[in-house]
Amino acid sequence: YEVYWVGLPDVRSLLPVHPRLHWVRKDSLKALLVLLKAKFWVCCISVEWDLTHWPISEGAVLLNTWHGFGLKKIGEMTPAFLRSGKRMSRIGRIAKIISMHHRPWTLMPCQTDSDRLSRGEPFYFRKDRFLPFGTPNNDFMIQNRDNDLLRASLKEKYAKIFGFNPSKKVVLYFPTWRITSKPVFSFYGMNDSRQSAWRKMLNENDAILIEKHHYRTFELDPQILPSRCSVVVRPEQQSQIDIQEMLLFSDILVSDYSGAYIDFGLLRRPCFHFAYDYEEYASGDSGFYYDLRDVAAGPIVNEEADLLHCISDSLKNPVYSPASGYAKIVEYETGHSCEQIVRFFE
Repeated sequence: YEVYWVGLPDVRSLLPVHPRLHWVRKDSLKALLVLLKAKFWVCCISVEWDLTHWPISEGAVLLNTWHGFGLKKIGEMTPAFLRSGKRMSRIGRIAKIISMHHRPWTLMPCQTDSDRLSRGEPFYFRKDRFLPFGTPNNDFMIQNRDNDLLRASLKEKYAKIFGFNPSKKVVLYFPTWRITSKPVFSFYGMNDSRQSAWRKMLNENDAILIEKHHYRTFELDPQILPSRCSVVVRPEQQSQIDIQEMLLFSDILVSDYSGAYIDFGLLRRPCFHFAYDYEEYASGDSGFYYDLRDVAAGPIVNEEADLLHCISDSLKNPVYSPASGYAKIVEYETGHSCEQIVRFFE
């Protein structure tokens, strides 16, 4: 096999070095020639987003890796987009359907999402082409969740990047971004007394707090204040990290609605959903396909003071307590997704 990664220039330096792996700039003439000759296409969200707008996939087998379980609404389905009045016209929608690329084979994490996608996007997703393989990034999580040596080496690696003591427990704060202008909660944005309370709690439990914001959060609000209670992953450090590695060495995850919580739950470690703006996010921002209470990987907390106490208790006595529906949304995650994909190609 010869593998061509069709993408933007900022991805090029992140790809592994291999004589059979080549980078090609998206929408270039060379990319179009490569796509015309390819036997397999692999995209994440859709061909037109990830590879090309040209309908040239005749003869190719298209695999859509999707991106795991869809808790949050995306694209034109979000309340924020619907309020903007930018929805595609009916004529434009019909034109898109007529000119659409081949409907793909699609990786699925669970039957629940298969049913939703086949109902919501019947012109793109076809039920008989859903592959119950789980998602490739979770192979790493499942296969290494009890690998203490790897976990320790990864903690050492990131301790050098961020400058923290690797002997300490790690609480990872990993929120998603907001479409609207409302700022995302940050520990570095708290006042002095609240930061002092968090620092005191973390010191008492021999722990540190790392907050890793979505890159879009920094694009919308680039100001980062000094923090006395957290280690902030800064924008220029984003390319140095792998979120799966950070999840693997962390003891506790604090998320909101980020899909990273689904991956972390597979490690069977404590997770908290800091849903301080749940109603607003549901009705005015991205919105949800499912009720978080049904599919959460741990307790849902609305107030910062309650979150502090929950984390303190969990550092002393770790408890993994997912919602009853969590297991159902990861039912296809077995740790062998990559093997199944290779067999599919063969």
